[in-house]
Amino acid sequence: MERIKRKLMISLIIVLIVIASYLMLVFSNITFISKWRTIYIETAMTTMTHQWLATAFIPRKVINKVLENRTVQDDEIAYLVEKWGNVRVFKPEEVVNVADNNSTEKIDTEQDKLLSLFHEINTESFTEYIAHNNVNLDSGYEKLVIDESKAKSSGPSIKTIQGDNVLVLDAVNGILIVEVEGEGFRGRLALVKDAGKVKLASAGQLGNTGDRLRQIMKSNKAILGINASGFKDTNWKGNGGTVVGMYIKDGKMLEKPYEHKAWVMIGFDYDNNLRIGSYKDTSIFRDAVQFTPPLVLNGERVVKGTAGYGLQPRTSIGQTRKGEVMLLTIDGRQPGWSVGATMEQCIDVMLRYEALQAAALDGGSSTTMIYNNEVINRPAGSEEGRRIPNAFIVMPTSISIDGE
Repeated sequence: MERIKRKLMISLIIVLIVIASYLMLVFSNITFISKWRTIYIETAMTTMTHQWLATAFIPRKVINKVLENRTVQDDEIAYLVEKWGNVRVFKPEEVVNVADNNSTEKIDTEQDKLLSLFHEINTESFTEYIAHNNVNLDSGYEKLVIDESKAKSSGPSIKTIQGDNVLVLDAVNGILIVEVEGEGFRGRLALVKDAGKVKLASAGQLGNTGDRLRQIMKSNKAILGINASGFKDTNWKGNGGTVVGMYIKDGKMLEKPYEHKAWVMIGFDYDNNLRIGSYKDTSIFRDAVQFTPPLVLNGERVVKGTAGYGLQPRTSIGQTRKGEVMLLTIDGRQPGWSVGATMEQCIDVMLRYEALQAAALDGGSSTTMIYNNEVINRPAGSEEGRRIPNAFIVMPTSISIDGE
């Protein structure tokens, strides 16, 4: 009898501890607990298929309070976008000199020219790599292609001046891809030197069924690509066929703007400037989508922390002060590899590489980057990523935007 009472007492204590722990985790105002509870709720509620991770265990009023904070963030974003107005256009004569270890060197050799174009590269690490690896320079530095982009590769010993590993140095197509890391995340940042080579491409049956990024790139003979627009996900089937938000391709409006105060237009004008903002005259765009939130406007941060979006796989696009296009993917939902990033962490990466403008694109399971027909990140849920309606792609040097 005493043994039974002891067991019942232990069981009761365990139940009380569990209840007390639950109440603390759900209702406590302790800063650490409140912060991570908010991130947990944001992360769950910004997915299409995993919201139950919050709704099954957390009272709706607690969830609603977190979602109300995101509404406040949306108001702040709308205010900032209105404040900035039509975001400043990149102008070559206004280029801000980026401090690097190549800027004062005389450009008189092929290597100097290469390092002037890829000013992000640490010269010493590049020279050492060339000296210790079988690099084919028979065709000259202008034809140099170093590709260590496989997702499981640690990359070559070439470093950027920011300290990141260089995964791809493609002099032929003017592409540099680096491995970026931060607290809890890993990602890939591609820097495209010629913004005129960046365009939007659609799935073959846009409006009906989406395609994998690889298929979109193959159909357009692209060398590099990332996912772009969000899409309707009727009954959570995820076929990726119907764009949400404005979609302009080759100057033609394929989808009208989505009326939401925090959603911004993100696209290239006919002078290859990345414009981010709210525009009445959409005829300025040759290629554009619409999403939220904007990350960097005129070199300044737009949002802080999670911005109400939790920790997720991320895709972002930006343009540097020198006019280069930035394509960023950050892996997520993979403990031990990368759990995902906040919006502020995306901003940190973009500003580290001198972003003038930047904005988030669709993330989650859609986040995918492909270079030279290889998936070079680790998409969440599928090695190929989800079906998507469109993508930002980069045309190789041998093929112009007009396909010539």
